[in-house]
Amino acid sequence: NNIYYGMTQYGGGLYKTSTSGNGGWSNTEFVASGPVKGQWVTPLEFSKSGELYSGFDQLYILDNNQWKKISDHNFPYNLRLIKIDPNDTNIVYVATYFNVYKSTDGGKNFNSVLSTSNYIRSIEIDLTEDNLWVLDSNSLHHSIDKGDNWTSENTGLESARTLKLH
Repeated sequence: NNIYYGMTQYGGGLYKTSTSGNGGWSNTEFVASGPVKGQWVTPLEFSKSGELYSGFDQLYILDNNQWKKISDHNFPYNLRLIKIDPNDTNIVYVATYFNVYKSTDGGKNFNSVLSTSNYIRSIEIDLTEDNLWVLDSNSLHHSIDKGDNWTSENTGLESARTLKLH
């Protein structure tokens, strides 16, 4: 598929291109304005069924070229990361700077599942098992039960920036 979506700084505008990004801004189509100011890099995530989600002060879904607010949680900061479980799209994980939250109802309600004193950099879900991985600036956190319980490892991770499961 040659369609790519991208957000301007702080989530100001969502654009799409059908040329795989070739041609720069001259080949883009404006889709939607951000509902509020987001992060410098405002997170975007597609669900398995093709819905586009974004994180600002809350979790939003793109609906007829407008962002529709899904959640109403008291997050301490704007959302930085979004990860939707590919095996169950009702399970949505979001992260602020130091906390990971989980929703089991498609992003309407969230509960905190992990708090750290370090900057959260990445969330990954194992496609074949219920393993959940969270990388912060000091540790790799691992859950085998979708965030109910955690183990942590911090040896040799001093320069890790991202996590990607294959």
